[in-house]
Order: sequence, then structure tokens, then C-alpha cells
Amino acid sequence: MKKIFLISLGCPKNRVDSESFLGLAGERGYAVTAFPEEADILVLNTCGFLRTAVEEGRAHLRDLLRVKKKTGAAVILWGCLVQRYPARCAALPVDGVVGTGDPAAALSAADAAMAGRRVVKIPVPACSRFAVHPRLLTTAPYAYLKIAEGCDNRCAYCLIPSLRGPLHSRPVASLVREARGLKHIGVKELILVAQDTTAYGRDRKDGVDIVSLLRGLVPLGFPWIRLLYAHPAHVTDRFLGLMAKEKSICSYLDIPLQHVHPAIVRRMGRPVMDYRALIERIRNAVPNVRLRTTVIAGFPGETEEMFEYLCCFVQDLALDRLGIFAYSREQGTRAYRFSGQVSEREKTRRVEILADIQRGISRKNLRTLAGRTIRVLIDGVERNGYVGRTEYEAPEIDGVVHVTGTGRKPGDFVTVKILRSDDHDLFGETVDGRR
Repeated sequence: MKKIFLISLGCPKNRVDSESFLGLAGERGYAVTAFPEEADILVLNTCGFLRTAVEEGRAHLRDLLRVKKKTGAAVILWGCLVQRYPARCAALPVDGVVGTGDPAAALSAADAAMAGRRVVKIPVPACSRFAVHPRLLTTAPYAYLKIAEGCDNRCAYCLIPSLRGPLHSRPVASLVREARGLKHIGVKELILVAQDTTAYGRDRKDGVDIVSLLRGLVPLGFPWIRLLYAHPAHVTDRFLGLMAKEKSICSYLDIPLQHVHPAIVRRMGRPVMDYRALIERIRNAVPNVRLRTTVIAGFPGETEEMFEYLCCFVQDLALDRLGIFAYSREQGTRAYRFSGQVSEREKTRRVEILADIQRGISRKNLRTLAGRTIRVLIDGVERNGYVGRTEYEAPEIDGVVHVTGTGRKPGDFVTVKILRSDDHDLFGETVDGRR
């Protein structure tokens, strides 16, 4: 039996593609191995969004090529890095080159490599259609559900439309079928992902939207349904009303703002709006909501005054979670040619200032939970107990809850008394008699 080793880089959307690839490979008779030296096929599913992601992909590719030289395994290069640099990737000493978002094409390239043929398949536009594939789930007890592909927003700093194409929403019926299958195998938390989840359905022109989809998913009975990547201009009162009404929809919203100063937001190609009023509207509509956002420091033209404006917003609104990124100048974006580029040293300084502000906010917010009992989903086992999350933390990007106790397993919900916290995480013990 031929063995496949896979590395999946980048976002949860890539993770879904990789799980589909592994599901298809299993149906084809391949075995999956965690050890590259054992594999007949080495697959790298890449991210190409930022220079740091490109460098990470190149580093992993060098490692796989060293294994190939030692064992003779075939190497398949796949994903957004290929879509961004098609000619360069096609010229690399690999056995197959495949663009973004097509697990079946990646598997066909692997099959061809086993037969001594080299496949190069880089479609334009990328991700122009959806196909439903089996998945080998790698994230239990939670699972990502990719509800749409591509993006129509055209932000000045972003390559996603060129890497993954325009917005293309999956039909509700198809998503409900896939979600039902995930529920059947024991998934406790369904996490909806797309480049812009709140834009879901806008391309279909049939009245279907994110609310329609959620109404189809809620009856399946998932304990938690979570949304990531909500665009601030697409968060409607109708959507917030459903979130407030349905207990299974987590009172958590990831809503990337990127910046709030009107001049910078306009330059970014983002919606110029009253972001303070938006946050207040969300908080008023959804009691106890926890909010996460991301901001970019050092965008071209960001003066010290504009940066201070952003810092004041972060301090005043005291959002629960904040991802902070230094602007990355990416060739192929409109912002690449903008005047007023900020030095790397200054961008680093601004990131550190924002991080220090948010550290204090997070520390203060988490301290208020000491002594409270909270429902926690166990994700995994650690030395002195377990690691889990409340409904207010998304996996892989937010903090966690460290829980002491025994007799649990991933996927269990437990009641935890919070004993203490640090800047990002909570620490507690189970309170239902099992210690």
C-alpha cells in the first residue's frame, strides 16, 4: 500500500482542502503516514498570502526535497503559493504542481507521479467551482465547514481574489449534508469559514444569505456553531438577531476591521463607517458577546496621528481578542505601489505598542472570570489534565482553558470553576465531582 505524507499550511480553508485530499486518497487505497521518510508521496499544501507564508512554504519544500533525495519519494507542490508564482513553481524539481482549491487535482497529480508522469495544473481563475469530497478530519472535536470560496472585496493590500478567485458560495443543501455527516461522526463544534462569511450567498442572487444557511444548520443539533471572518460592512441586524436568539450559535464574532482611521480605511479599500457604532450595535444586539478583530499597523500613509487614533480605539473599545499584524508589502496588490511606505523598524514599534495595550485589556477581562463556573469543551490532554475552550474562544487563534481533573476525553463538555488567569489563558478545575 502506497503511503502519503501531507503538510498543510495557512488558513482553515486550506485545512479543509487538505482533509478532502486525505479523504480522497483513503478511498483510492493510499495510507496516511506522519513520518515523511516512510512516504511514497510527499504533499505540501501551501499558503501564498504574505511573504512570511511564502518563506514558510519554501522552507518546508526544501525539507521535503531533502527527503525525496534520500528516499526517492515523489513531491507534489499544491496551493496558493503555486497560484501566486505559477511559472516559478512549475520550474521546480518536483513531481507535480497544482493550483489552489482542488483536492481531486492534487490527488490526480499524485497518481500520475506514481506512474512516472509529471502533472502541472494551475487553473485560471482559481477555485471556479466546488465539488463535495470525503474528508479525513484532523481537528476533532471541532470541524471547519468552508461555506464559500474566493472574495469580491478587493482590499488594496490583499491577494486573495487573485489566488482564490471571486466569491463562490456553496449551495445550502450541500453544506447541510456535509454538516450532517460531521455531526454523525461526533463533531461538537462546527466552525464556518470563508474569506468573508457574512458575504455568503451574495453571488447567488437567489435571496440566500448567511442567515438562511444558519437556519439550515441550527436544527442539526451541534452544541456550538461558530463564525469566523465576518466583514464589518456585512453584519446585518437580521444576522445579529439570529445569533442572539439561537443558543447553539456561539456568542462570539471574529470581525476583522484592519484599521479604523477614515483616511487609512479608505486607502485600504475597506468600508468607511463608524466602527465604534458598529461595535456598540453588536454588543447591544447580542448579550455577553465576545469580539475578536485584527488590525494592520504601518499601512502606507499611516501617520503617527493616525496610529494614535487606532490605539485609542483599541484602548476604548477593549475588544476581547486582537490579532496585530505589521503591513506586508506584497507585489501584485494595489498597495504595493502606494506612497508613504512605513519602515520595517517603525512597523515593528507600532505592533509592539498595540500588543502592549491589548495585553493589558486581555489581562483585565480575563481576571473578571475568576471564581465563575463556565462550560468548557475539552480539545486535548496535557500533563496535569486537559486543555479546552469556552464558547468565547476559537481554536488555534485565541486563548485556552487549562483544566485539572481526570476521566475526560476530547469532545467532552465539562463545568469548570475558573481559579486564575494570565494575559491570554484561563486556569480552572472541574466541579462535577470527578477530580
